[in-house]
Amino acid sequence: MEASTALNMRRLSVSSCTECRTRKIQCDRKQPCSQCARADRPTRCIYQSPYSVNGLPRRIAKVRFRQVKFPSHVTDNTPKEGPSGDHQIRLKALEDRVQQLEHDSARPDGSSKSINYDGLPATAAQRSSWEPQSQPFNEFLQGKNDKTRLYSRSHWVVLLLELEDVRTYLTGPRKSELRDVHYMSLKRDDPGQISPANRSFDLLEQLSLSPQVANDLVAAYLSNFETVYRIIHIPTFLKHYGTFWELPRESYPVFRATLLVVLAIGWTVTGGVDEQSSLNSQVGSWISAAEKWASSLPQKDTLRLEYVQLLCLLLLYRRVHASDASFHWLNSSSLVRTAMMMGLHRDPSSFARMTPFHAEIRRRLWYTIVELDLQSSISAGMPPTVTLAHSDCRYPLNVHDDELLDQKASGEHLVSHDLDFCTRTAFQIAMLQTLPPRWQIANIAAMKNDGLEYSGFLSLREKLVGWLKHMPWYCRGQASTLPLDLAQTCKMASAILHLTVHSALITLHGSNFAHLPTAPSSPYGPAVQSALDILAHFDQPECTSPRSSLEMVSGEMVRDLVLHASFILCIELLAELNGSTDDSPVPGSNGNMFPLSPKTQNTIRSLKSAENYLVYHLSRGLRVSKYLIFLRMAIASVQARLHLEPPLDAVKAAFHTTVHDCKIYLSSPGTTIENSSPGDMEPSIPTDRIAPDNSSLRLISNHQLTGDTSPMTTVGAVTNIWSSPAPSLFDLLMAEFDAGITAREGLYF
Repeated sequence: MEASTALNMRRLSVSSCTECRTRKIQCDRKQPCSQCARADRPTRCIYQSPYSVNGLPRRIAKVRFRQVKFPSHVTDNTPKEGPSGDHQIRLKALEDRVQQLEHDSARPDGSSKSINYDGLPATAAQRSSWEPQSQPFNEFLQGKNDKTRLYSRSHWVVLLLELEDVRTYLTGPRKSELRDVHYMSLKRDDPGQISPANRSFDLLEQLSLSPQVANDLVAAYLSNFETVYRIIHIPTFLKHYGTFWELPRESYPVFRATLLVVLAIGWTVTGGVDEQSSLNSQVGSWISAAEKWASSLPQKDTLRLEYVQLLCLLLLYRRVHASDASFHWLNSSSLVRTAMMMGLHRDPSSFARMTPFHAEIRRRLWYTIVELDLQSSISAGMPPTVTLAHSDCRYPLNVHDDELLDQKASGEHLVSHDLDFCTRTAFQIAMLQTLPPRWQIANIAAMKNDGLEYSGFLSLREKLVGWLKHMPWYCRGQASTLPLDLAQTCKMASAILHLTVHSALITLHGSNFAHLPTAPSSPYGPAVQSALDILAHFDQPECTSPRSSLEMVSGEMVRDLVLHASFILCIELLAELNGSTDDSPVPGSNGNMFPLSPKTQNTIRSLKSAENYLVYHLSRGLRVSKYLIFLRMAIASVQARLHLEPPLDAVKAAFHTTVHDCKIYLSSPGTTIENSSPGDMEPSIPTDRIAPDNSSLRLISNHQLTGDTSPMTTVGAVTNIWSSPAPSLFDLLMAEFDAGITAREGLYF
C-alpha cells in the first residue's frame, strides 16, 4: 500500500537553479539569480525542466522542440508528455538525425549522377534506388583526397563522359594499357615550351633575331590581338620600339619584357611551322625571361600600369599557345586583384589627378582584364573573380590611338565616335555589349544547382543570339565593307568576337541541351547549332590554301572549344541513331549502315574539320595528342554504331591507333599518315602541312599594322586541363604527358 502510494505521489517541481540547489542556498529565481550573479557565475545559472529527471539540465528537454526540423514521420508516434517520453523523444530524434545525415551524404545535391571516391561515375550497384538514371553529368571530380580537379559543366570532359562507349572503356579495368602501348613515351618539349634549365632573365640576350623578323612578329600581334584585347597604346609602343633598335641598352627594362611577350604572341600565329626555325627554341626563353624579370621586381613596383600590361600579355600568350593551360583562372584572379589594388575598377573621372590620356588607357586595360578573367572562368568552370557590381568604370571611348596623342598634346576634350565608326577600340566596345549575359552564364556554369528556369535560359540565349544578328557591320568580317588599313585586323577581331559569344552559348546549353526543347523552326537544339557554326569555320576545302590566323592558334582559346563542340555533335549523332527505326542497309555500302540524312552528313563534315585542326597542330609538334585521342575515340563510337559494329572494340582500336600515330608525328614532325580505319565516317588526315601566308606582315606608316591576309572565319573556345595521378586510364590520359614541369618560377605563371 505504501509502495503504491509512493508511486502515485506527484513529483515536486524544482524551482531553484541547479547552482543554488547544489550549494543548498536560497534562490530568487531570476535569470540569472542574485546568488549566481554575486558569485560571478551567470552562465551556470540553469533551471531544470518540469519534466526533467535525475537532475539532468533543462537543455535536454529542448529536444522536444527540435523535432520540428525533421520529417513529419519523426513525430507520428512519439509520446507527448511524461518523463519516459523525453528519453524516447531524444533517442528518436537522434536516430532520425543520423539517418538524415547518412541520406544527405549518400545523395549529391541537384540532378547530377552519383560520383564515387575517385570522381568516376558510380556503377549501378553504387547508386541508390531513388536516383534518377537519365540525368546528364553536371560535373566530374578527377583525382582523390588531397589532389583533385573539378570539371564543371562548362568543360568538355563532362560531355565526353556522356558518350557511354567511351566512358565504359575509360572507366573499365584497363589501367595497364597505357604502358602496353608506351603511351607515356609521347612526353616531349614542344616549341615555345619553357625549360627549367633555361630561365635566365637577361632580356637583351634573348633578342637574337633580325629587325625584319621582329617587325613581322610585332605586326602579327598588333593586327590579330590588339583589338578586342586593348592592352597597349600602339603609337607609344612603336615609339619605344623604334628607339629600342637604335639604342637597345637605353630602353626601359619593362619595355624589353613587354616586347619579348609581344614577339612570342606574334609567333603563335605566324611561326613555328618550320621545325628548323631558330624561333622555335627561342620563344620559350622569351617568356621565361619576361616572367623571371616580373618576379624580381620589388613589391612597390608591381602597382604600375606597365606591370599590369605585362601580366595581361603573359596571360594572353598562355591562352593562344598550346602550353600548360592548367591554372589560367588562378593567374587571372591574381591579375584582377592587382588591378583592383590600383583602382582600375573605379572610373578614372572620380580621381582628380588623372589625365584624359591615362584615364582612357585605364578603362581599356580594365575591361581587357575583365574579359580575360571571364574567359578563363568559363574555361575552368569556376566563378568569375570580377563582380560587375563592384566596378563603376565606364566603357572606353571609341577613338583612335592617334586621337589620344593629339588630346594629350592639345588638352582638348575627347569626343567619342558613334559605334558604327570603326576603330580598334570599337571591337572591344562591341564585345562589352555581351558582357552582362556572358558573366551571368559563367556564374551559372560554376553552380551545382543554378535554379534557373527554362525561361531564364531562353532569355540569356536570346540576348547573345540577338547580338549576333545585329552586330556592328565591321564585326561581320566582310573584307569588301572594311577600311583598307583595318581589313586584316577586322577579320581576326571578328573571329574572336564570334568565338567568345559562341563559347558562352556552348557553356549555357552544352550540358543541358538534351533536356531543352528544340526550337520549332530548326531541327537542331541551340547547343548543336552553335557547335555546327563553330566547326564550320575550320573547314579547309583546299589542302594548298594558307591557314587563317585563327586556325594557327593552338591554345585553349580555340582548341578546347573545337573539342567541346565536337563532343556535342557526337552526342547528337548518337541520339539520332538511338532514335532511328530504319535499320536497312545503305545501297553501295559494305554492310549494314544507318542511312545518312543531309544534316547527319553536315555533322560528319564538321567532325572531320575538328580532327583536321588537331592533326595539323600535332604535325607541328605541338601538345594536342590527348585531345586528338579523345576526339577519335568519340568519333569511333559514333562510327561503329553507324555501321552497326561493336562500339567498345572500335573505341579501343581508335585509342591504340591514335597513340601510334601521335608517336610518329611527334618523333618526325611533318610525317604523313595513311588513314587506317575503314568506314564512310572516318575523318581523313591532311597529307600536306600547310604553312601560313606571312607575306603581308609588314610595318606601314602612321602606326597602322596589318597581319595575315588569309581568309578568316571562326568562333568559339572553352576550357582547361589539369593533371592528376589517379591510377585510371582516364586520369593517365588527362595527365600532362607533354611536359614534365610541375613547379614554375615566376610571379603569376
